[in-house]
Amino acid sequence: MYENALLIEPIKDGQRIYDTFWLHAMSNYVREGMDQIKTAIIPAVNQPSVEIGKWQNIMSEINLPLIEEHGIQILRRRAGGGTIYYDQGCLALWFKAEKNQSGRNYFDLATEPIVEALHKMGATKVERTGRNDLAIDGKKVSGTAIYTKANYVGGGVSLLLDINYDLIDEILTPNMKKLESKGIKSTRSRVTSLRPYLAPELQSVSIDQFREEILCHLFNVERYQDIPQYHLTQEDWEIIERDYLPGYQDWEWNFGASPKFNYNRDHHFPIGTIEFSLQVEQARITDCRIYGDFFGREDITKIEQALIGCRLNHEDLVYCFNQFNLSEYFGSVSSDQLADLILS
Repeated sequence: MYENALLIEPIKDGQRIYDTFWLHAMSNYVREGMDQIKTAIIPAVNQPSVEIGKWQNIMSEINLPLIEEHGIQILRRRAGGGTIYYDQGCLALWFKAEKNQSGRNYFDLATEPIVEALHKMGATKVERTGRNDLAIDGKKVSGTAIYTKANYVGGGVSLLLDINYDLIDEILTPNMKKLESKGIKSTRSRVTSLRPYLAPELQSVSIDQFREEILCHLFNVERYQDIPQYHLTQEDWEIIERDYLPGYQDWEWNFGASPKFNYNRDHHFPIGTIEFSLQVEQARITDCRIYGDFFGREDITKIEQALIGCRLNHEDLVYCFNQFNLSEYFGSVSSDQLADLILS
């Protein structure tokens, strides 16, 4: 996936950027506004921040008062997946690539070179687990989010070198059914650091040294200076600030309306957690929001709109879901399964 890629560092006016909103605005500009660049890797190190998946219910995923107390930034991604805590002990490798014509899974294409690089760096126990994680001895050290557009595939791979684990259980409040389905009791118990698994000579590296080391392996060069790069210009940064930054700083996008619903059902499927929050009057759905950490290519609001007016019975719900290719919205799940969930 990274063949012929250009490295694009988030450097503005000679200074590396750590602000989450600026970093995401920059990455979106590279993907959406730079058609001349077909494949790129953007290495990002964030100041303390929490990223919410595109379809997640923010209020059920985080401890908002504590996050605000710590001054942690909150941002909703353009891609699906789950909630991530970042700080300056985590490296994110965001990418843009041409769409794959071979039929191979994008998660495989994105993570296989990362696993190979980590193995070369001494972390030979890293392996792919589940839909989108890399793990060591069953504990997560990396997560991947991917989305597809008409002319490219975008996403990112997070690498936990050594983050502030003490905060994780306090600020992240994931769906307990998801944790129980994996046989674990907390967020902290399912993650670990890459650092102690690296080769001895790399175990004391800084996050910047770690970034340069893994990039050299991904680009198959001896020195960081030999990696082909595109340097963002002043004009590029002006476009980013004018056209892309406001969308990521927008409260409505990050938090949105949080109406109270009188009917809530959720379940953790192999493709992720799906949660239906419904307003029901006289056995008909009058409002609907769908949340979850699934990866869908289509806009879930189409199904939300279709469910409004539907009677709360199995036959009508299945009929509604059958109007859609559900794999494009959720992944591998059936109309019967979703109807059963709503009626459970």
